[in-house]
Amino acid sequence: MISHPKEIIVIYISRHGVSTSIGNDQYPNITPSQKQHFWNNVFLETFKEVIIDTRITKINETSIETMMERNHRLIPYMTDYAEFTNNSHFALDASFILNHYNNETFNEEKRLSNLRADLRSAKTKRRELQQTQGFFLMGMQALGPSFQVENAAKLRFLPPHTTPLKARNHIKRQCAKQFHIPGLHDWCPNSLMDISQLTSYYNQIVLEEVMEGLGGTTNKDENKLTFPNAIYLDALDYDGTTRIGTQTLFGANEDGDGEHASSKYAYVDTILLYNLEVACSSGSNGNKDG
Repeated sequence: MISHPKEIIVIYISRHGVSTSIGNDQYPNITPSQKQHFWNNVFLETFKEVIIDTRITKINETSIETMMERNHRLIPYMTDYAEFTNNSHFALDASFILNHYNNETFNEEKRLSNLRADLRSAKTKRRELQQTQGFFLMGMQALGPSFQVENAAKLRFLPPHTTPLKARNHIKRQCAKQFHIPGLHDWCPNSLMDISQLTSYYNQIVLEEVMEGLGGTTNKDENKLTFPNAIYLDALDYDGTTRIGTQTLFGANEDGDGEHASSKYAYVDTILLYNLEVACSSGSNGNKDG
């Protein structure tokens, strides 16, 4: 942050992304004194020059310009806030975070519909959370379903003499059928990375729609898709991209001709350009858009 004096960074610290868990449920077998020792002697000592002071900086009221002038550029949201930080004014309570995840991954139509609905409501949710200095965090990552794990294990580990070609093709078809993707008939992802890149392929569609201002079927403001405060993704590739091609990040290639092996989507550029357009259209250095 010293090398990038114009950056503001939000850090969310939790054990498994559950914002409201406290005490032993959040950090098992860790005492309050241990947590506060880490907070005071490691975290604060490391970031004391740039950390927010909530006594004078309210992130729902203070402009970015003022935060820069005060050098309040690190905003930590801490789970188990009271025990971990002893109610420190150098942090915000992570219970203010809406950590939203829609796990409908394996039905193309439903996934795109659900993502569009989430992003269509993002502006309203941001503004509601802004009242309490909250933060809208949206998960767009993938989970490995049990049917994929089971069928991929069969294809990999069952010996050929017990699973002849006909039986293996049947396993692939049954696996592919459960993904509900038009045109997918005989492919069963071998790994969670395959699942992640398949999910990233569909994520790019709605991320691009946000950038293009496509709000479903109309361009009315209430139907436009907007970003939450932050998203998290899988299959991150070089230079701010996500891998959407057929070659996994660890080198396995499902595409014989390799035409789309290393295809990527530039999600960082998309979000930066979107933020630039929002900032320019608002004509303000503040945080009025949430």
